[in-house]
Amino acid sequence: MVFDLVDLQTLLRLDWWYERLGDYYHADSPRIFIGTKNDLVKIADEKSKVDDLVIKRFMERHDEGLFFRTSSRDNYNVQKIFKELVIKVLEKNKLDYDKLL
Repeated sequence: MVFDLVDLQTLLRLDWWYERLGDYYHADSPRIFIGTKNDLVKIADEKSKVDDLVIKRFMERHDEGLFFRTSSRDNYNVQKIFKELVIKVLEKNKLDYDKLL
């Protein structure tokens, strides 16, 4: 589940996606909560930034455990999120991933 750290509307629109997951019986599908454009947080105006408390409350409401801030521009946490998601998928399917990673 991905949202833009400098655009609150992108976070709020994720509610629709969570509803769709529930509608199609995929609420327990492996997922990671990702905030993108971390490189822009420092220079964005305060009104457009997504506050950490808002993120925390959203995660609690949707029972999210993992949250990563990423920046494709700075290559920050990009590889890590893919690795974490692969691990979650393998664990859900009870597959041994020690040999794969």
